[in-house]
Amino acid sequence: MINKICLNCKKAFEIYPYRERTAKYCSKKCLGESKIGKPSHRKGIKLSEEHKEKLIESHKGLIPWNKDTKGLVKPNSGSFKKGYIPHNKGLKKKSFCIICNKEMIIYRGDKWVNKHKTCSKECKIEAIKRARAKQIFTIESQIKKGLVLRGRKLSKEHIAKISGPNNYHWKGGPDNPIKLLRGSFNYKQWRLQVYKRDHWTCQICGYKGTKIVANHIKTFKDYPELRFIITNGITICDFCDNKLVKRHERKWESYFNFNLMTKGFIEDEFIPIKMEVNS
Repeated sequence: MINKICLNCKKAFEIYPYRERTAKYCSKKCLGESKIGKPSHRKGIKLSEEHKEKLIESHKGLIPWNKDTKGLVKPNSGSFKKGYIPHNKGLKKKSFCIICNKEMIIYRGDKWVNKHKTCSKECKIEAIKRARAKQIFTIESQIKKGLVLRGRKLSKEHIAKISGPNNYHWKGGPDNPIKLLRGSFNYKQWRLQVYKRDHWTCQICGYKGTKIVANHIKTFKDYPELRFIITNGITICDFCDNKLVKRHERKWESYFNFNLMTKGFIEDEFIPIKMEVNS
């Protein structure tokens, strides 16, 4: 930072180095005061005779836009006329601030006329603090806002009651057998062979890419004996899985089995061939 002296108030102020040549005043106020009483950059400049003649010639033949329009142009219906009295003139309401008892004048036309209770922002903040101090919270409201349990340490017995299998969010833990099956080598081989059979293409919309899944025609949960059978799998994309198939697996079973039957992978629409995974 560089120190400079203001040309107006003669006070020192700090600036960045790149403003060393341009900075002359410490504030906009000093800049405005420095211009008081000084002529503008065009004031006092006299025009030459040639320039005056050119201006006269350029304006010859021009008709003013408002010539002969007196009495024809009507004023705006909402404009003020002579003798017009505003609807709220003299209609004032006196009130007192609830904090400092200072007298306030409120116009009746103000939409907040019934809500003006404080005279300033400081009084309003003080009124809010006093109102909050008088609030009485019930036990239910305190629990909702976390005022009762805030900073409270739970006992080991209570922690044991709400943790592990006793918790309503429990999904089997890290040793969940379904998670272990989905991460096993046989499951990965089954998924790869389903992808290869369908050429990594969605069998509903025809999408071909990386955002695909190997879906079980007979659900993974209800038919454990068909989990690693290749003809029980079908390739679909993420969009079709989330928007169409998910939670509607039974409705899509006949469509997927018919798809495999037309390609010769199964003999009957409802009886999948048990093709084991090549380990």
